[in-house]
Formats: sequence, C-alpha cells, structure tokens
Amino acid sequence: MTPKEFRTIRERLKLSTREMGLALGLHGDPGRTVRRYEAGTVEISGPVSVAMMSMREGFRPPWYPKAIRRSTLLFMAAASRVRHKEEARARYALNRAVKSGAITRPSHCEQCGQIEELNHRGQTNIHGHHDDYAKPLEVRWLCRKCHVAHHRALKDQKP
Repeated sequence: MTPKEFRTIRERLKLSTREMGLALGLHGDPGRTVRRYEAGTVEISGPVSVAMMSMREGFRPPWYPKAIRRSTLLFMAAASRVRHKEEARARYALNRAVKSGAITRPSHCEQCGQIEELNHRGQTNIHGHHDDYAKPLEVRWLCRKCHVAHHRALKDQKP
C-alpha cells in the first residue's frame, strides 16, 4: 500500500490522523505515526495495510465512527492477551479461583500491610502478583502502590 492510498482511504472515512491511529490500535502518538505513514517516512506494515484495505472495501468495525477510544482499548487488550498468553492464562485461572471461592482475596497488602476498603463490587483493591506464571494460583497480594513499585523495580533490573 502506498502512502497516497493510505491517505485517500483515511480521508474517505472522514477520520483525523489521530482517530485513524486509534482505530488501528497504534501506540504512543497514533496521529504522528499515521502522518509518517502518509508522508512515506515509515513503512506501512502488513496488518495495517490489510485493515486499511478492508475499510476501503466497505468493512466498518462495530465502533465506526463512534467509540474509537473504547474499541481501540478493547482491541489492544485482546492483542496483549495474544502476545502474552501465559500471563493471560494465569490471570484467568486466578480470577476463576477467586470468583468460585477457592481463593479468598485478602483485605490487606502482604508487603506494606495497608488495609484496603471494599470497592463497588464488594472486593478489595488488592492485586494478585504472579512471580511465576506457570503457578497461576500462587500469588502475592499487593496494594496498587506496592504492585506498581514492584514492577518498576523489575523493569529497572532488566538489562
């Protein structure tokens, strides 16, 4: 697909560069990436070409033209589950165990001891952190603050 074809399709759909980028599930600054595609400074990938050609042929996603942000987030979440299958399976197994009552979500953080209040679903906002995704029911229960700090520390350790 050429940059000119890309731009023509976007303009026919009456979407801004930002809206088109969000619709395609582009990360970072989606409008800038679309502008780069149209300028020819970045190569248009195969999946993006297929999506654009489908839209050119009349395919309209269920969210078109509204709710681009919500549907893009759902699309990105689904793509993340595909890329990180083991993590998704572990989360799913843990959620099933909590819902069935096999595992009880505690009311306090294992690391700092902070007691969390119940949310609108009647659950605490304690996160289950998997140290090993192969053991989906073995988790450490952390408050959001400790969980984020733990992941930042892990990110800093990576080479």
